[in-house]
Amino acid sequence: MSLVERRPVCALRNVSKRFGSISACQDISIELFAGEAVALAGENGAGKSTTAKCLYGFHSPTAGHVEVDGCEMTFRSPRDGEAAGIVMIPQELDLFP
Repeated sequence: MSLVERRPVCALRNVSKRFGSISACQDISIELFAGEAVALAGENGAGKSTTAKCLYGFHSPTAGHVEVDGCEMTFRSPRDGEAAGIVMIPQELDLFP
């Protein structure tokens, strides 16, 4: 039986995001693979939304980076994330006019 090396389609590598003196998320690493469903769970204020927003370009990480197909990416907006194949449907409807 041969083992096939799986490579994540996208990943966060040691991502942190600060807003002034507030650390919204710190040193987050996650790999996402094609065909898998993933849940990001935690208490209110744990940094779930901020982490997801760093993944698709709404926020730029203060530290760490996003990878798509093994390549480090810099997203300046959600449109950059969308162009790379990353889309998020937010729970907060106030993001839409």
